[in-house]
Amino acid sequence: MFWNSWREKRAIKKAFGEYLSPDIPDIVGELLAKNDGKDYLSLKRGTVNFVVFQVRDDNIERIRSLIEKSINIITLHDVFTAEIFSSFVSVFYRIEDVNESKHQVLAKQLIDELKTDIKVIYGSKKGATGNLGTKSCLFYREVIPEMGDYMRKLTNLDYGEIIEV
Repeated sequence: MFWNSWREKRAIKKAFGEYLSPDIPDIVGELLAKNDGKDYLSLKRGTVNFVVFQVRDDNIERIRSLIEKSINIITLHDVFTAEIFSSFVSVFYRIEDVNESKHQVLAKQLIDELKTDIKVIYGSKKGATGNLGTKSCLFYREVIPEMGDYMRKLTNLDYGEIIEV
């Protein structure tokens, strides 16, 4: 019994040491250096404006309707990417847009139009945006280290609330 639990703990420690190392941000730099910038990875580091929100999720038809309304609002704004996962939506802006308050305008418009059917968090944090794929297979992503914390905070809000982080 002791031997098995010790082995499991050791395996977990080793996995976390490999996959959750504090050196992870340097991996991108190493990949860029090894590839000499050829056809791979074009990340820009800086401050990223974002809006994350959750629509009321009491039934699937309502989720669809609220997501559709929110996407109609998002398309009126100049966003970099928007990702939908169930009743959650994340919206990110280009790093160049950081001095503008576009994310605040979007967050407030979402709350104004969807009222008590949505909860919203928005802010500006250090991160990276860009293509994590190749020139032939684009994969645009955003990386903000604290995003998991913001998503947890979002789930604890009441519908109709909006906060800036």
